[in-house]
Amino acid sequence: MRIQTDSDAAHADLAALPQQQKVVLVMDLVESVRLMAGNERAVVDHWRGFVRHAQTDVLPKHRGRMVKSLGDGIMAEFDEPRQATNAAMALHRYFDGTNLKLRPEQQYFLRAGLNAAQVYVDEQDIYGSGVNLAARVATLAGPGETIVTAEVRDGLTDGLDAQVEDMGECYLKHISEPIRVWRTSMCAAKRSAKPKPNPQKSLVHQLLILPAGKRNLSRDAGALADVLHEGLVRSLSRHSELQVIDRPSSQALESANLAHDQLTELTGASFVVELVAVQRGGKLCVTFSLTELATLEILLDGGREFTASQLLEPQNTVASSVGEEVFRAIAHREGQRLALTPLPNLACASLLMGAVSAMYRNATKAFDLAGRAFETLAERHPRNASALTWLSTWHTLSVTQGFSSNVARSGAQALRYAGTALDLDESNSAALAILGISKTNLRFDFDGAAALLNRAKVADPSNAEAILYSSVNAAFAGCSGGLTNACASALALTPFNPLRHYHLTLAATAALGDGDYAESIDWALASLRGNARHASTYRTLALAQALAGKYADARQTIEQLRNLAPSYTVSVFAAQSGWAHGPKKETMIHALRESGLPA
Repeated sequence: MRIQTDSDAAHADLAALPQQQKVVLVMDLVESVRLMAGNERAVVDHWRGFVRHAQTDVLPKHRGRMVKSLGDGIMAEFDEPRQATNAAMALHRYFDGTNLKLRPEQQYFLRAGLNAAQVYVDEQDIYGSGVNLAARVATLAGPGETIVTAEVRDGLTDGLDAQVEDMGECYLKHISEPIRVWRTSMCAAKRSAKPKPNPQKSLVHQLLILPAGKRNLSRDAGALADVLHEGLVRSLSRHSELQVIDRPSSQALESANLAHDQLTELTGASFVVELVAVQRGGKLCVTFSLTELATLEILLDGGREFTASQLLEPQNTVASSVGEEVFRAIAHREGQRLALTPLPNLACASLLMGAVSAMYRNATKAFDLAGRAFETLAERHPRNASALTWLSTWHTLSVTQGFSSNVARSGAQALRYAGTALDLDESNSAALAILGISKTNLRFDFDGAAALLNRAKVADPSNAEAILYSSVNAAFAGCSGGLTNACASALALTPFNPLRHYHLTLAATAALGDGDYAESIDWALASLRGNARHASTYRTLALAQALAGKYADARQTIEQLRNLAPSYTVSVFAAQSGWAHGPKKETMIHALRESGLPA
């Protein structure tokens, strides 16, 4: 029978110890032997005060645990790199006040090393090669420095958690392979020197979307919260009136747990969306708030419950719906500012956002105010392609929405501003799209329009209006096949756009050219539910009904069209419509005559 030895018992005890992922901090006093030789009692007193400070103030605040304290060093463990790094920085500052009273050769400085690894943990100590590596890394640090390994560096955000400097690969005593390490330091100085956007000159608002914290969520629920955040960032990034701070940056800012004024200082954001998520049964319950950072006013405060299947659907419409709710709240705020504040007193971003909000309303007064705001913006930024594109858009909509008293002049202005915008930025998708549809509707140059619209789609494949304009242009030119599907895809990109009714009437026109009369009727009716005073939609609906053989319905639609536009006739259609300048001219004219439209 084999007798168990002390060595066997030690191995058994080690096997029973839990192994955990920890960040190990090793910190010691620089040149402690020399300092002790000079004034041992003073060094001991200062060190004991430092240890008390670490145990009672710093480590509890940063969720650290003191493992051991030696005569001139300490070892502590943490769960996360950010906690350990912040604790090390706080500990470095302990002797700042004392050093002001001492000669340079008497001053106290610390050096520190951090490593993240799987270690063995018990109540008294931590064990393993990861602990030894933290101690070795500390020897590379100079006075006041903290050196970290790659495993710790990966958990830090440069410029937010610390200023990080790559030191390359370093050889350490008793370590066979070189270890790549980084030097970390406080980043407050760099933050204060960071250039801030000028709110009077910046053309768009910056928006920060903070994700939901996942500390109290299961792994699956945390993944769903990430899906929602990603969808929200993507949804709001489609609005050219906003610049959305990217997802990795917003994740880093959320975990840093910063106050609103710090968020403004670090990002220059005008608005912040904050998400909070909890699990309730099989659902993820999310509350979201929108705050204007300059005034700290909460503009939106809501909540939703989501199932996994809702969040994981291909289009992520739940994220899109929340995103559009956020966008509408910002647009409403800026619309109020536009209505109540003299234009010269408004910041450029407020001018743009307020003008866009006013332009999408159906009131003539609001639309005219939007035009004046866009003109003010273009005067301030005569070489800015985006400002000129928005002014071109306004002139285009003044024609298509029936607000213009001089269609020829408005059309010419739309072409002029879009052309200038394109000269400044040849890949401006919005300008290309406006130029393209202007050539379609004002010049009936279908080939020229197709070339511009194809460029617009290449420049921005998610530009829904470019896709819709291209489909309408193709329909007028006599092309068919795939137009309805293209429009359906475009409509899926803008499910809550304020111009949804306009997009639907474009889709109805394209579906009419595709011979899909049922879809054309459905889209036209949906458009009229959003805007019952858009004459061209009635015309498209009547054509689709007539070509589908529903002449009784078509005649009723023509009556509604004539109530809105009493002077509209077949002759006007022949002069103004793209259908009358393409191969389907006779078919469309015949359909309108059979529907009762006067010659």
